[in-house]
Amino acid sequence: MMERVIARFIVQHTKAIWRCNKQFGFLAGKCIMDAVIKVIDDWGHAFDTNNKLLAIFFDFAKAFDLVN
Repeated sequence: MMERVIARFIVQHTKAIWRCNKQFGFLAGKCIMDAVIKVIDDWGHAFDTNNKLLAIFFDFAKAFDLVN
């Protein structure tokens, strides 16, 4: 319960940062599919305009399993 109150407080006070940020995880109303759609759209735009494309992916799914 307290975690929700604190999270809501932090998001409310940093709303301007999140609105302009391309962060998709851990925000209300955004999900991984939004990120996938954005990536596919960006790739399509790069392909249509003959721009070079570089992609780097990180998988942090198990990163915090090692933290005590």
